Amino acid sequence: MFKISYHMDKVLKKITNFLSYFFASGCFLSMFFLFFIIFTNSSKRYILGDSYEWGEELSIYISIYGIMFGIAWAYLQDRHVKFDILVRIMSKKYQLFFEYLTDCVSFVISVLFSYSGYMFMIKRGDVDASSLLTTSQWLSEITSIKYFLILGKLYPYYFSMCFGGFILAVSVLIRFLNRIFNQEVSTKEVF
Repeated sequence: MFKISYHMDKVLKKITNFLSYFFASGCFLSMFFLFFIIFTNSSKRYILGDSYEWGEELSIYISIYGIMFGIAWAYLQDRHVKFDILVRIMSKKYQLFFEYLTDCVSFVISVLFSYSGYMFMIKRGDVDASSLLTTSQWLSEITSIKYFLILGKLYPYYFSMCFGGFILAVSVLIRFLNRIFNQEVSTKEVF
């Protein structure tokens, strides 16, 4: 729709590719650690008869981070779930208008989601993560690093909502710029 210089075109493509790899890597690492924790915990349970007390709770929190990375990645590539039955029968001009409108609404929602995650983290983050508390205290004692105690609270796990809203807002903004400047985001597989 708008013309941009060759230099700006390359910069936008580089930013888009970097964010695509970053979101895909975050999703991959989250799911890898999720699998590793569940596999280790299950193996220990079936072989030794008990499991790590932190295994189930930590895997839930890690999966939330993975979902947040996945949502941002899907939106950046415009591969998210859409209900566009009515939009498809409209002219290209109106289709583009609804894509812009979707991006604007998604940006506002993601900012509000990030803000509500922040408020939730501030209000309830000091609550103990029951199964992670003893492990965080143990890590703090053996390493003499007091910052490990934060892993026993819910702050880092509630932060996933704040972080997820932020990366989704960034993803929506970059997708919007790609739409405005008529750039196609590569939908090739990252991994």
